[in-house]
Amino acid sequence: MSSYSDPPPPSYQSAPPNSTQPENPETEPLIPGRQKKVAWYRTHIKCVTIAAILCVAMVSCMVWSATRQSQNLVQWERELTSKKALEKIRELEWGRQMEQKRTEQLVREQEWDHQMEERHEEEHGRELEWDGQMEQKRAEQLVREQEWDHQMEERHEEERGRELEWEGHMERKRAEQLLREKEWDHQMEERHEEEHGRELEWDGYMEQKHEEERIRERQWDVSQEQRERLGLYWDEPTPGRCTAHGVRDHHAQLLNATPYRYNWLQPCEDMPIFIDGSMRNASRCERIGNEIWGHWSVKGESMCTPFFENWRDNGCIASGSKLRLASARLDYIPSGENGLELCGSTPHTFWNKDFSHPTTCAETRGAIWGYWEVEDSRCH
Repeated sequence: MSSYSDPPPPSYQSAPPNSTQPENPETEPLIPGRQKKVAWYRTHIKCVTIAAILCVAMVSCMVWSATRQSQNLVQWERELTSKKALEKIRELEWGRQMEQKRTEQLVREQEWDHQMEERHEEEHGRELEWDGQMEQKRAEQLVREQEWDHQMEERHEEERGRELEWEGHMERKRAEQLLREKEWDHQMEERHEEEHGRELEWDGYMEQKHEEERIRERQWDVSQEQRERLGLYWDEPTPGRCTAHGVRDHHAQLLNATPYRYNWLQPCEDMPIFIDGSMRNASRCERIGNEIWGHWSVKGESMCTPFFENWRDNGCIASGSKLRLASARLDYIPSGENGLELCGSTPHTFWNKDFSHPTTCAETRGAIWGYWEVEDSRCH
């Protein structure tokens, strides 16, 4: 790049004034105008110089910018050429790889076709083998079905034989049951006759007892006045423990019984006492030292009436026993009483039958249980 500059303008400076001769405006009238012209010229020269410098700078910038653009363009063209060469190389490499992959794919497809043919042949062989096995199994199944039909026919024959045998057995059972019922009816008639005889005997016995009681009452009435003179009487009766279901023992001391110390049993048995709304004679008497005590067993005591709950059917006692076991727990036992003793006399009703007492009683884990052994023909 070339540069140029304008030659400097000619100098129009005046000669320095003579210091010996002072300027006098009155004597030099043209000097002020000349000074103004010189000042304007200097200012003009400065502006032109600045403009020239700016032009030179602008031209230099334009030249430098054009040079840089030319260099950048050359560099870009070189890079583009290099990229095109690399792209061409990559395209060639890609084409070679794709050709290699197509070759490998073709080889794999050929191998796959060969494997598929082998598999089809193996599958066909397995299908033929499976068909043979299925045919053999169908033949075996047919043989088994024929054997099963034959066995079922034999079982049906055996079942029909057992049914006929069972019907004969049941017929014999019904005949035996009918015979047992007849025997039972006969036994019941005999029992009723025996019961009727016992009732007649009991009535006679009770009549005799009543007669003896009337005799004793007459004797008592005769000697009552004498006993009263002796001051013989019972102390206040005291209730005791429960002796059976609904039965409670009462006891009292016979006072002023000293004259009877050699024959103490007679006044104890003969003197009645008022207990629970009625006059009662002592059930038993005892002598403790010089004291005579009478005891009365009073029935109908509500305090002595526990009852059974939680009834259970325990099944047959044993095979062929014809006995079924039932059980129930005795509840509401009075405090301080003997539960086992009360259990043995407590009645219970089940299976539409009244049982006056259990067959046995036992204590299990603090509870009293009653057990009944009941005849049952189903326990054969």
